[in-house]
Amino acid sequence: MINHQIPKKEKGTYKSTPDSVKNQVQYTKKGSIYKENSIILIDRLISTISRDQAYLIDENQIMQFDSYIRFIQQIRQSVLIDPRYPHQIAQKIMDNMFSRDNQITGASVDFDFCQLKNNLENYVPHVRPLFKNTK
Repeated sequence: MINHQIPKKEKGTYKSTPDSVKNQVQYTKKGSIYKENSIILIDRLISTISRDQAYLIDENQIMQFDSYIRFIQQIRQSVLIDPRYPHQIAQKIMDNMFSRDNQITGASVDFDFCQLKNNLENYVPHVRPLFKNTK
């Protein structure tokens, strides 16, 4: 007996479906939960190290604990800062366009890096929908 299964459509490609867009929203929510949990754990670790540091006598150990705290704070900053910021905005725009019109087969995204460097907080990439050529 031959198994005839229809292959699942891929997420974030021209084969995307509304269901895959919903799945992306779920993954975004899970990602924010992981981010919040990571920050909570990092803050607990910093407070534990700081509390234990009060009982140290040796100067070298105190300096070592200070360096641990600085490294952990750098990790905390890297968790807070989202390096995919403009790409996530473009993805949200594309998801919004696809949810309104399922005839869209893709998108063209333009990033202006000069504008991005000067105005990171308010930058919005230009996203144009692409439609299937019908002749």
